[in-house]
Amino acid sequence: MATRAANGYILNVPTARREVLLDALVSDPGVSEPVPDFTHSKSHPLICFVSFEDAAITHVAKGRAGLRAGSRLRRLHLEDLTPLSTAIRHDAVLEKIPQRFEVHVARRLEEGGLLPPRSFDAFIESVRALLPESNALLDRFSKRRTARRVVQVPARDLVDPRDEDTGIAPAHTVALLAVAHAGAKRAAVEHAGARAVLPTAPREKAGPASPAPCARRPRASGSLSPSP
Repeated sequence: MATRAANGYILNVPTARREVLLDALVSDPGVSEPVPDFTHSKSHPLICFVSFEDAAITHVAKGRAGLRAGSRLRRLHLEDLTPLSTAIRHDAVLEKIPQRFEVHVARRLEEGGLLPPRSFDAFIESVRALLPESNALLDRFSKRRTARRVVQVPARDLVDPRDEDTGIAPAHTVALLAVAHAGAKRAAVEHAGARAVLPTAPREKAGPASPAPCARRPRASGSLSPSP
């Protein structure tokens, strides 16, 4: 089992959208918001720090990059959007950020978007220090384990292997197709080989042909007198 490193995203919900998203949570545990276009590997967990108040982090969610939502926009899916017990002010976070990362974190807190890896590490340590009760929640959102194993998938089940965003088949799907075809071909060869070596019932040997019975000449009725 392998654990992928998590990434962080800062989402400042516009004032006009705050009530809409919170109302949507009543009937749908997963909501989405259009954000500036960004790229993120689906194999890595994405933790979203969401602000429903000005200059304060109020919620945490698991994020997922979705389809494009317009020109230079992408849909950000939010799953398990969870309110923090106490909102964390942006200025309090910055006070605990090392100086070499402070500029990058401050820009993201103001504008939103993906945090660079090292800035994210410093940011999440600051959040943990300010709100220790969030540790279990952050740990849960950070873990997405993937098993390294080969799965035999019938080729007919891989109807459309293209990525929904790029229209290109990802490398792992191409590999699955190759494995599926190779497995099917190997099974066919093994099946053919098994048929070739199956024992067959011995054919009964034919014995020597019996001679055809000779036809007996019919005897004439009466007796013939010998000639004198």
